[in-house]
Amino acid sequence: MKWIRWPGLSAFLVVVALSLAVWWLLIDRLVERGIETVGSKLVGAKVELGAADVSFFPLGIELKRLQVTNPDEPMRNAVEANRIAFGMEALQLLRRKVIIDEMTIEGVRFNTERKTSGALVKQTDQKKEPKAASSFSLPTLDLPSARDILAKEDLESLKAITAVRADVDTGRERWKQRVAELPDKAKLDEYKRRFETIKSSRKGGVEGLLSGAGEAVELQKTVKQDLDRVKGAREDLARDVAALKHRIEEAAAAPQADVKRLKEKYTLSPAGLGNVAGALFGGEIGRWSATAATWYERLKPTLAGAGKTGDQPVEVKPLRGKGVDVRFVERQPLPDFLIRTVRVSVDIPAGIIAGQVRNITPDQDVLGLPLVFEFTGDKLQQPRSVALHGEINRVNPTKPRDTITLNVDGYRIEHAVLSDNPQWPVTLDGAQSNVDVKASITGDALDANVNSHLSGVHLSTGDQKASGRMASAIASALADVKALNLEATITGTTQNPDVKVTSDLDRVFKDAVGKLVAEQATQFEADLKTAIAERVNGPLEDLKKQLAGFGGLGDELASRSDALSGILSNAKLAPKGLKLPF
Repeated sequence: MKWIRWPGLSAFLVVVALSLAVWWLLIDRLVERGIETVGSKLVGAKVELGAADVSFFPLGIELKRLQVTNPDEPMRNAVEANRIAFGMEALQLLRRKVIIDEMTIEGVRFNTERKTSGALVKQTDQKKEPKAASSFSLPTLDLPSARDILAKEDLESLKAITAVRADVDTGRERWKQRVAELPDKAKLDEYKRRFETIKSSRKGGVEGLLSGAGEAVELQKTVKQDLDRVKGAREDLARDVAALKHRIEEAAAAPQADVKRLKEKYTLSPAGLGNVAGALFGGEIGRWSATAATWYERLKPTLAGAGKTGDQPVEVKPLRGKGVDVRFVERQPLPDFLIRTVRVSVDIPAGIIAGQVRNITPDQDVLGLPLVFEFTGDKLQQPRSVALHGEINRVNPTKPRDTITLNVDGYRIEHAVLSDNPQWPVTLDGAQSNVDVKASITGDALDANVNSHLSGVHLSTGDQKASGRMASAIASALADVKALNLEATITGTTQNPDVKVTSDLDRVFKDAVGKLVAEQATQFEADLKTAIAERVNGPLEDLKKQLAGFGGLGDELASRSDALSGILSNAKLAPKGLKLPF
């Protein structure tokens, strides 16, 4: 009996040898295609690899000329690397874990040109929308005339006069009715006749006087009550007239409030002259922020890890008989994928920036450590130095937090177009800048601060001599700026960042045009006073005349009061020394 069948063994060895040969010949291409396919889906544009070289002893991979297309500019690469090399732990690979102890990335460059488009879908029918112009809005001293403004504006002073006029008319009618209810001349004459009748009909002596005393007492009480009613009406009328006079005085002062309100609305103010930095630099900083946020959103799925959304994990029950993967307790737990250290060298025109990234894994909760990175470059040309530090923390997937700090010293800015508005172009022809950036993202909430000091500043605005006094003043002031501090705060969310920028330019701008604005405001205020007076003075004088009509009612009440007092004083029925009971 033969223990070994040599024909069968030979056939097996041939098959194995052919399989290994095919694998050996195709493995590089398979790795290359896999990286390109997965990378393109992640970025949303072509990811291309020049070559891939897989070695088995030791186990490792070398990638050459990796190109990642910028999805927003398909003819440019967002990043390009000349060489990427790393080795893998073979024992961990048998455990279905990809553990890379160290990776080297050399010759990294950004924003490089491509020979062919890197768009995933060729778009021939769509045209790229032109870039929106930076619209620096120059404030103007040209204002509409005061009369044109009043033609479309409501005056609060006229509203006040109309309200008081209505109350004056109502009050006058009410007082006419009340005066009509008081004793009139006919009633007064009747009281006089009745007293005369009592006097003429009395009998001689004391007995005659006493017989008419009772009737006289009742009549005097009636006259006294009417006198009190008239006196009360006079007091009430005086209070009403005083209140209306006060309201008329307020209405007379209301035009000043109208002047102030319309002046603030239509003229420039120190607040309106501010935030020039936001207009000039805000758009550019906003575009940088939007670009960074876009890439952050694209990479977020890989940062969160496969199947992790930041919510609580959902337990999925396996189908019966299908089995389930169980992660047993490990003394030193490792994620399924981990790159412990990546050493990177970045080529920029100023020189080389070197750094490292540690703890790259989609399963930080398993590793228990966040991803950290640091890059530095010293003795560069322009900028002189760069320092970048940061952390991407997903150790607790429900509380993601990412931080970054960036310090750039001696960065040279040349020919930066701040406003391409043909009416008011502004260009930063040159400046030396030092920039400090601190940013954090907690969940989706963004909180960043950018501080920059610019020296050797040269701002140009074109020929503004024929554009008016304000344009000339601003152009002259900007030309004198040699240094400035710039601060930007970026808040909101990564999907919708909100940028606010302030700088020394705000003060320079105010100083340059402050005198012109003050002159304009003074003249505009005078014109408003004249125009408002033309509309208000007539109704105001009519209102005062209407109030003067209350004087006739007051005179009438005074006349009746005097008449009633005279009737009481003349109604003496008893001789001197005799007191009657009233």
